[in-house]
Amino acid sequence: MTSGPTNREALGLLAGFALWSLAFGLLYGAHGAICATGLLGETSARTVLIGLWLAVIAALAGLIPWLLHRLRTTRQELRFVRLASLTLAIIALGATAWIGLPVLTLSLC
Repeated sequence: MTSGPTNREALGLLAGFALWSLAFGLLYGAHGAICATGLLGETSARTVLIGLWLAVIAALAGLIPWLLHRLRTTRQELRFVRLASLTLAIIALGATAWIGLPVLTLSLC
């Protein structure tokens, strides 16, 4: 086995929670900046935050079919790693949906 496939498989394992981390940082960083500066009204601020949240959810939703395709077309020795990648991406999608719920339900500042 060469180092190329190993690196790609490691990237697959990290991709879902890397996107979750991006969502977490973007949402709460943007929330803090919006509240600190007061440049946007509540409706505009909520729209920006929901847009950021949905963009990362869309990225994760696009990652999952790609990982599923890779799992279906894999050699036996890579099956476990690719299944783990897919499972982690699905969990990361749920975690991203969960961390964004306060944007929908709570007051902003």
